[in-house]
Amino acid sequence: MNILPFIFAILLIFAYAVAASFEKHLVSIKTQNAYLGLRKAERRILYTEEDKKFNALPGTLTKQKKKEKPEQTATEKAFPPINPACARLNLFPLVNEGKEAHPELYNMATKLLHFFYEEQLEDPKILGEFLDLLLESAKPLLKTQDKVALETLALKDAVLQPLYYRLLKGTKKPDLFSAKGYPSLIDYLKIERSSSTVCLFHAHPHALVPFFGMKAAPRLYQLVHEEKKAGFEVEALIALLGAPHLRFLSPDVWKLINLQRPTHAAEDVALVEDDPETGISLRKSPSSVNQ
Repeated sequence: MNILPFIFAILLIFAYAVAASFEKHLVSIKTQNAYLGLRKAERRILYTEEDKKFNALPGTLTKQKKKEKPEQTATEKAFPPINPACARLNLFPLVNEGKEAHPELYNMATKLLHFFYEEQLEDPKILGEFLDLLLESAKPLLKTQDKVALETLALKDAVLQPLYYRLLKGTKKPDLFSAKGYPSLIDYLKIERSSSTVCLFHAHPHALVPFFGMKAAPRLYQLVHEEKKAGFEVEALIALLGAPHLRFLSPDVWKLINLQRPTHAAEDVALVEDDPETGISLRKSPSSVNQ
């Protein structure tokens, strides 16, 4: 009897068993690292929120004197990671009354999609179709609620729905000015019944791009945070920016922006933390940090 086939069969079974065991071990390590990265990012968010609450307590905190560092100027400071709710473009008038009644708002929403997601949309011709589907999907929900969460919408198009999910998710640390990634749609559009305009003083520079363009938006952001003013008049703002072409903007476009310094804090600013070891990024709203 030839014993070689039997030995080869045993060796083959042994090789499969070792390979399966090794693969299971690798999966276990990846799962463990992902879990640890998630917990680290979550802990950083908790520390950040607790630090904010501690600093808001009444009283004077006595600190040990440290060597003073020169204060950063607005141009040296990094842009905020999240565009707050008060600086998002509200699409409710388009859902409620239609784009014919609010052409400038529809135009701004289309420009936003163009600047942020033109490469993702592939064919610019579907910009209008995509926005119309978004508005149409929100209309039934507003019959029973005053605010629509964009992430709950289901577009009536099987082809565009996966694309919509990608736009909702965005990429990590997007920067339109250096053509890196694209932001989450949730941070720049909203649909709520209450009347609202884009808060200039809290807006991320990305939110200003549809109104002022790629070059003027970051300059305007720096100007707003350097000038300690209660607000701006349109003509004065155009003069400070040195952008005479903005005079051709329709008055209805300027009505979409609140040029006065707000009395409220930046609304609904999500907390974002990364774990550099695993590359995991975690985002939470302040209300859910302690849940």
